[in-house]
Amino acid sequence: MYNTRHYEWTLQQGFRYRVLLATKSRRNHRQRASGQRGKVFDDHLPLAVPLSDMKRVIMHPIFKIWQESWSQQLDNKLHSVKPVIGAWPVMPMRRTDVKLTRLRIGHTRFTHRHLLFGERAPECPSCNVSYTVHHILIDCPVFNHHRITFFHKSVLTLSDLVGESLHQNLFAFIKKIGFLYLI
Repeated sequence: MYNTRHYEWTLQQGFRYRVLLATKSRRNHRQRASGQRGKVFDDHLPLAVPLSDMKRVIMHPIFKIWQESWSQQLDNKLHSVKPVIGAWPVMPMRRTDVKLTRLRIGHTRFTHRHLLFGERAPECPSCNVSYTVHHILIDCPVFNHHRITFFHKSVLTLSDLVGESLHQNLFAFIKKIGFLYLI
């Protein structure tokens, strides 16, 4: 039922009610013509836009701004591995995907365990520098022979090994140098 007090109050405040009625009439030619025009108009406009299309339209400017910001962060370690934002291809095996992600971001159990135990960072005995993923995979001369064996060159970048396209011998190299189970 209608709330008559509310109705009276809204009239006193200066508001007006408009009641729309739809009548069923065979003789009302203007309504029928108006309905036909609306029907023709509806055929040309999509009634619903797919969510994927709306998401793409909304996300495009966001990704553009994000990419501009990301492109300015040249000293970021991950930027050297992935200069363009977007999703990484997913590896079929979860363990391999996790290890690869840890290598890409430079956080492994071996290189960051000291933070959990309050110890000093582990140092490379031949180079006297802290162990990092970059040092182990790219810089350390102890592993040069293995780099040449697995990658056919000793001068590499991190992007060559763990970038968008994963080097096919990366995990064989890591296993050979004994780093696979320390990631």
